[in-house]
Amino acid sequence: MSPAPPRWRVLTHALGDLTLVRLSGSQLDLGEADALWLRDRLLELVEAGRHQLALDLGNVRFLTSTLIEALLGLHRRLKACGGRISVFNLTPPVAEVFAVLKLADVLDVRTSPPQNILEN
Repeated sequence: MSPAPPRWRVLTHALGDLTLVRLSGSQLDLGEADALWLRDRLLELVEAGRHQLALDLGNVRFLTSTLIEALLGLHRRLKACGGRISVFNLTPPVAEVFAVLKLADVLDVRTSPPQNILEN
């Protein structure tokens, strides 16, 4: 059963093979239900054939381990089919979590969008 939709939305923009994913709103605290809902939306993109994702976390000030687990699972799934997920524009609290967990060793963590976003 899919979690209830949050008060914010997922905005996507396809740029060739790359799909830019942004979250509407500001100062978002992504709790358990939010993380599961976002995971399901990202999986829908992958199932629709979108295998190059760039996730903008610039509006997120808090996330749970559930979202991190979802990103790692999504990374494994995309890698298996030749795709990838990049996360960028991390707020200081989210960047700290990523640093403590050394997620940049596994995920494509960037300060700015992947270059091909800027070229389009």
